[in-house]
Amino acid sequence: MRLTEAQRNALDQAWHRFGIADNPEEFCRNWLALQCHGIGEVNDAVVVLQKPGTETFAPLAFWPETGGDRSHLAEITERALREGRGIVQARETPAGVTQLRDRPDYQLAYPVRLDGKIRGVIGLDVAWRDESLLQAAMRQLQWGAGWLEVLLRRHADPMEAARLRMKLILQ
Repeated sequence: MRLTEAQRNALDQAWHRFGIADNPEEFCRNWLALQCHGIGEVNDAVVVLQKPGTETFAPLAFWPETGGDRSHLAEITERALREGRGIVQARETPAGVTQLRDRPDYQLAYPVRLDGKIRGVIGLDVAWRDESLLQAAMRQLQWGAGWLEVLLRRHADPMEAARLRMKLILQ
């Protein structure tokens, strides 16, 4: 894939900002930009993580950063959280909207786990691609989820970490 000068600069900046990120939002925002670039032809994306010490999930990053209504990603991300597995599905075209091509766009979601428990999800809306490229996109999300696990470990609730250590000791 050939990159324009502007795309190369944006990618270089994302790598630089990812390397120096000092808070979870910045980390996720730049991580998501790198994922979207690597996967290619991403229309919309979101990273949803569990708030430390709660059972509540909230979006931490979007790509592109400026965008309109992202409710179309809610269903796929909620489904991945509920089912605890990666999901790939064709995106339905809303009533009254004309699709520009015969092939549908796709939605992908992959849960983020920490110590066996789901702590977040990544949701993407991507342009149509054949099955092998969809599988490659899902593998990219699986690989990338490891970086989010690192982030979650860095910012883990200390009480939860102590409970986990105690559980391991007792076992």
